[in-house]
Amino acid sequence: MTSGNLSEEPIAKDNDEALTRLKGIADYFLLHNRGIYARYDDSVCMVEDAPQVIRRARGYAPYPISLPFRSKQILACGAELKNTFCLIKDEHAFLSQHIGDMENEETLEHFANTIELFEKLFRLEPEIIAYDMHPEYLSTKYALQVGLERGLGLIPVQHHHAHIVSCLVENKVKGPVIGVAFDGTGYGTDGTIWGGEFLLCDFRSFQRVGHLEYVPLPGGEAAIKKPYRMAITACPREMPPSLQGTR
Repeated sequence: MTSGNLSEEPIAKDNDEALTRLKGIADYFLLHNRGIYARYDDSVCMVEDAPQVIRRARGYAPYPISLPFRSKQILACGAELKNTFCLIKDEHAFLSQHIGDMENEETLEHFANTIELFEKLFRLEPEIIAYDMHPEYLSTKYALQVGLERGLGLIPVQHHHAHIVSCLVENKVKGPVIGVAFDGTGYGTDGTIWGGEFLLCDFRSFQRVGHLEYVPLPGGEAAIKKPYRMAITACPREMPPSLQGTR
């Protein structure tokens, strides 16, 4: 038994929705007349001395996380893959359940509907929207559109800085610290793709003090899903004589 959804799509919430969307992958359906009010995936945890939450959803969200400072009311829209959003009020951060990969209309609709639900539940009216710097993320486009429509403040956030700040909050450290982020790629302040970052930072700002050497990224982000493209960048710029003229 697993969650009722297609890969990269949110869980089917209603019986009719399940019958329509899952008819190609399920042989039988066990239905119930009790409605589901909100979509929540299973949480995923790893326990080694203490629980480490890999995916924070059912059983955890939307229980608030305590912050070491007071804040204005903020909506933070998260990134593209394994998205979660966060609503902040005073010293409480209401982190959403796992939303999923923001790569299709169904997930974007789930994202927007859950934000609306959280705003009602916690009586929040964001003054500021924070968003990932990557201009092509659906979460970024949503933030910019809603921010302009509501006349809200807009704050871009660098991807790796956000990762390090989350570690500061979790460990109750104010900084400044030297933070090391090796969590995949993120859009950099210079318009290039960053990854493997050493940042001197605190909650508000950062200075990039070191990083892995830049390498070509054939096809842009397509190389992330097709690693053989990255292997090409490791080849010599000039082919050895034995291979010249061959295909």
